[in-house]
Amino acid sequence: MVARQCDGMATAAVIALASTGGALAYQWYNSTDEATVHCSPTVHNEMIAARLGDLLESRTTPVWASMFGGVVQTVYAARWRPVPHVEYRREEVRLDDGGTVAIDWAEPSAEARAQNEREVVVIIAPGYGNGSEAGYVRVMTRVALSHGWSVAVFIPRGCGGLCLTTPRLFLPGDPHDLDAVVTRVALARPRARLGAIGYSLGGNKLCRYVGTRGVTTPLRAVIIVSNPFDAETSSEYHSQRDKRISRYFCEKNKSLLREHRSVFEALRDDDGNARFDVDHLLSSRIEYVEQFDAAFSAPLAGMSLQSFYARNSCVHVIPGVAVPTVFLQALDDPLVGSDLIPLRAIVSNPNCMLITTRKGSHLGFSRGGMLVPDDVSWADLVAARFMTLSLTNRLHTTTTTTTTTTTTATTAATVAATTTVLDTRDVPPTTTTTTTTTTVND
Repeated sequence: MVARQCDGMATAAVIALASTGGALAYQWYNSTDEATVHCSPTVHNEMIAARLGDLLESRTTPVWASMFGGVVQTVYAARWRPVPHVEYRREEVRLDDGGTVAIDWAEPSAEARAQNEREVVVIIAPGYGNGSEAGYVRVMTRVALSHGWSVAVFIPRGCGGLCLTTPRLFLPGDPHDLDAVVTRVALARPRARLGAIGYSLGGNKLCRYVGTRGVTTPLRAVIIVSNPFDAETSSEYHSQRDKRISRYFCEKNKSLLREHRSVFEALRDDDGNARFDVDHLLSSRIEYVEQFDAAFSAPLAGMSLQSFYARNSCVHVIPGVAVPTVFLQALDDPLVGSDLIPLRAIVSNPNCMLITTRKGSHLGFSRGGMLVPDDVSWADLVAARFMTLSLTNRLHTTTTTTTTTTTTATTAATVAATTTVLDTRDVPPTTTTTTTTTTVND
């Protein structure tokens, strides 16, 4: 009897393992993804699509990306993705209104730089409230350095450890601060070819910048990943589909407000009363980002909530984009629904191209590995290939594999503030550094 029971348990275990293996194999078989290109049929666009070639044809994603939906890729990329250690040199930029932003510079080795006939600088605009410490920024920085390009990460007001020198936090779609940084980079590297990569709301800001500057921008190529496009419709989308996203961004706003609390508590109206009840803003009664924006962000900017969202959305300026620009969007993005992508506006502009994938989530785009994806995402490879084509007039025909020493995603990048341009990877940890401050008039 006991032997018969043991045989039955063993058979059940074999069946369970076989079923699990079969399910995983089925998901693995169905975990490939292909990209779709949407653009005007110009010679330039057709050339870009052709040169991106193999990256558009097929991408293998982890099995869990197919099993559990888009949000898992976003969580993995934000919390568990291994990222390289990168050392940056910080240059603070003082704006004409007294505000302060910064550029975190990273420089390639002399050997890597020698790959290129001309100097290339890639400007990175991080997502909401992020700086050079963000994992996706550090991975893209390391990929760019391996190509011999310098990297300049835009640090918005009040972010990345910057002191807030005016009672104004960064605005998600105001292009003026980014304009000052691009101008500073162009002045600092007058012989370099400049490109820019924007992520999430940083991509929205970058799109606002190129859409308003038109042909006057010094940028030669732009790629934007997981762009929300329209703040008002995105906010409504979050409220209707998943309020956790709205709560998440509300908490990020509160975190910045806590960090710079004293600046805003000192604000007074004409009658000498406090303009904002900071305790109320930080309380549980302000739960969603729409509530926070209505009570703080919009009034601080002197606008109604509707006007604030409209002024900070890039969807209205896409027709003005005059530099080759690629938008990468995943159709399973939990923050940006596929119906929120302004397909007609993008396709109508011959300078723009939209590349969509079925899977990729928000800033995910994992690739390779049945369970553990590669450190370098598909979006990183597309960005590097596009920049190579646009800024160096040459294109690698094979995918470049970047080998890096990685740390956990929670380890902050080292930011070394120096007064001279150095290959900071060669600077000993004990080197004393200072911050360079540059004044730029918008």
